[in-house]
Amino acid sequence: MGDSARISNKPPVKTIHLIPNAHVDPVWLWDSREGLTAGLATCRAVIALMEEFHDLTFVRGESLIYRQLEREDPATFKKIQQLVKAGRWDVVGGTFLQPDTNLPATETFCRQLLEGGTYLHARFGRRPQVVWAADSFGHSAGLCDLYAAAGMKYMAITRPGNPTGRPAWWWRGPAGGKLLVYQYPQGIYGTYQNERHDMIVRLEETLALLKTDPCAHHPLFFGLGNHGGGPTRRHIREILAWAKTHPEVRVEFSTFHRFFGELEKEAARLGPEVFPSYTGEINACFRGCYASAANLKTTYRRLENEVAATEAAGAALSAVLGTTPPSLKSEWETVLFNSFHDILPGSAIERALHEQLDSLAGARHTTRAARQHLLTTLSAAVDTTVAKVPDDHPEAVPFLVFNPLPRPVTTLVELETCLDHRPIPAWSGSHARTREMPLRVLDAKGTPLPWQGIAEEHRCFQSYAWRRRVLVPVTLPAWGWQVLQLGWVPGTTPPKPAPAAGFARSPRRGVIANDHWSLTARPGARGLSIAREGVKLFGTAGLQLATIEDPWGAWGAMDEAAAPESLDLKTVREFWTLTDAHVLESGPFRASLWVKFAAGRSTAEITFTLQAGRDAVDASVRLSWNERAARLKLLLPGGDRARYSILGGELARPAGSGEVPGGRWVEIDGPRGAWGFASDALYAFNAGAGRLEATLCRSARFACDETLGADDVPHIPAMDQGVHTLSFLISGATLPLAPAAECLERPVWVQQALSSPGARPRAGTLGGLEPSTLEMLAFKKAENGRGFILRIRNPGAKTAKATLKLGVEKFVLGPLKAGELATFRLTTNQGKPSAHSVSLLEV
Repeated sequence: MGDSARISNKPPVKTIHLIPNAHVDPVWLWDSREGLTAGLATCRAVIALMEEFHDLTFVRGESLIYRQLEREDPATFKKIQQLVKAGRWDVVGGTFLQPDTNLPATETFCRQLLEGGTYLHARFGRRPQVVWAADSFGHSAGLCDLYAAAGMKYMAITRPGNPTGRPAWWWRGPAGGKLLVYQYPQGIYGTYQNERHDMIVRLEETLALLKTDPCAHHPLFFGLGNHGGGPTRRHIREILAWAKTHPEVRVEFSTFHRFFGELEKEAARLGPEVFPSYTGEINACFRGCYASAANLKTTYRRLENEVAATEAAGAALSAVLGTTPPSLKSEWETVLFNSFHDILPGSAIERALHEQLDSLAGARHTTRAARQHLLTTLSAAVDTTVAKVPDDHPEAVPFLVFNPLPRPVTTLVELETCLDHRPIPAWSGSHARTREMPLRVLDAKGTPLPWQGIAEEHRCFQSYAWRRRVLVPVTLPAWGWQVLQLGWVPGTTPPKPAPAAGFARSPRRGVIANDHWSLTARPGARGLSIAREGVKLFGTAGLQLATIEDPWGAWGAMDEAAAPESLDLKTVREFWTLTDAHVLESGPFRASLWVKFAAGRSTAEITFTLQAGRDAVDASVRLSWNERAARLKLLLPGGDRARYSILGGELARPAGSGEVPGGRWVEIDGPRGAWGFASDALYAFNAGAGRLEATLCRSARFACDETLGADDVPHIPAMDQGVHTLSFLISGATLPLAPAAECLERPVWVQQALSSPGARPRAGTLGGLEPSTLEMLAFKKAENGRGFILRIRNPGAKTAKATLKLGVEKFVLGPLKAGELATFRLTTNQGKPSAHSVSLLEV
């Protein structure tokens, strides 16, 4: 090709923008060490080609690869900086890596953009304006607004199906964001990559598109990919030869920013109506990924919540007490890395997924250590002294109870401790077995509280009175604390709780009830009967479990059009049987019912609880799963008109949409009343035929794209064999679902404290967000160290006037429109608090 990769023709009418790229999966059919090494090798190979062909361009996203280059190969990194300055190397994407674009939490996706955009601007002096989601498995409806909030203007995608049928179109978000999108129409050959041999075919297809489309500019994405690669010499030679025989079209190596700049000019030239508009999600794709690798998804989801809650509480404590907030940068990077579109969706090999589980577990451990340090710091500042006791009698144990949410909560907390250093002889034997002990729980004012005794976590020393566990109701303000104390006080009689209207103490075996709900378990039945206000919410069938045939691979069906039966799995292998039931608790505050379901080689133990006055059924699940080529579904036949929490917002989907991705909660409008479902672990749902179905786990083969039955290739392991734990709730109409889901994922923190006379009162608050209907996504120290960053979203249907309190200071944030996401920088100058609106990138 000589020393130039640019083809000179007479002034053309049409232009093909060649977009050389190389998709690199850091984890997929290989582990992260191999994947990141491939990314570095690809960059070196492409630079060698660019030194040979002086007009060759290249596009590269994912700040992760650049970070790796800067650390491991600074010479190559410096060459890339020079190529960026020359306009030949296009920095795109703006994210930490290419994440899944349905499953992460909204704030996690914001951090993808923040971490990626901040790094790329610092190293290359520019912030990308082009989203490059080459390999994402569908796109949440809320993403458009998030991208726009990060300063993105354009978006290039390749899957799933084009919702408009046109290559270029406007994507509009529910809160007003707008992106100019390019996506090959359905039926066009091109994707983000090509083979070594098909460059001519790709050029011919693009030329045909140019001839039929009114737009004079179209891109051609090319380059070897998936394990790196990029453009090859053969590609370049064939482009040169083809261009010489097609003088009617201009062919040039280009960049995404250059192409979209021309495309926007086309919109001005041809009129805005030349590009259609679309609002909504761009889904669904590879639907098996919403449920594959349940253990990894659950661990990921819990880390997501723990990091975000600990960071916000640490920032609030820092703002009020002047302490140093914990640095959770490494933990956030673990969250971001594991949101990659072949990790979180569960489409990687077994060894790689196990390694990623290790990383998640390590980050959870360090996050819990940071949380413990925060609570220890707060307890040292608070009066945690305990009541005086006679000589040689053990003191009560103080507990610091803290609400990590920026809005008030009323809930039950569990306190468990050793009452003395040794078992108490006077209360051992029969007294210990019946748990009849004179315990006293004092609130922050020193007033005795009623309590309910519950079983300890251990099952040893049952004849000794030593450790005790009690249940106590508390109300905590936003970011608020209270000091409780639990101790053994001979002769004391705990006060009786006020009667809870309608709360029953298990009127008969297998039944619990409160003033809203009643649950009835009958061994031998297929389902658990759940009634609300006397009406069986799920009809006569009740809550059920079913093993569903699922022969598809990790992604589900790779070609969904050719396998429509994979979109909404209905073939039941076996309905589960309720084999056993026991009432575990029947006290004034909480009743619990343990039930066991069984089918095939698997069992599920579910403990359902009802709290006095609470319009919800809470459940904790311990599942032992040992099936293959199947998925386990929770069946809730209470209606199918569903509205889902999704990445970036909420979305109503019509019944019969098949398997769809969901987030923290689902609202259902059913024939027997409105109700809600929320969990701390699940993502895969479908609503149709009058019921909601939630997938608990699925046992496809790891990184497999074949259709296989349970007994096929038995030596190949299936995913998610073993024990799973998760929690869910079913809410009634009087319980706001979104706050209940948040409390499920981010419960009140309880930690034993040291007795010390801190200066602050025994109950108090660090501040909070008002109105409480607003959703706080993040509260953190600013990236540049100047003040704090607050990110909030208004999920309501009306404009809300937002304020944040931090200690004695009040920050007026201004009105937020319905669905709006806003980021603020909070500073205090000469004692005067101020809030300034900034972009998602904190500029």
